[in-house]
Amino acid sequence: MVHALEILPHQRGMGVGKWLMRRAAFWAQSKGATHMSVICTQENAAVNGLYTSLGMTLTGQYHYRIKTD
Repeated sequence: MVHALEILPHQRGMGVGKWLMRRAAFWAQSKGATHMSVICTQENAAVNGLYTSLGMTLTGQYHYRIKTD
């Protein structure tokens, strides 16, 4: 599982996210993994676009809760 992938602003649009995800997939495969999942919020359009471009599909949803006083 990949969680909290962050690409620095000056590296965005340069293929860094795609490269990191490919490296994560190769590493996972070398450890015997046959699947890989990621977690991000629906509001994160940039990373959702990255995951879609890599052929990943939405399989579930979650959201953060904020405790009110």
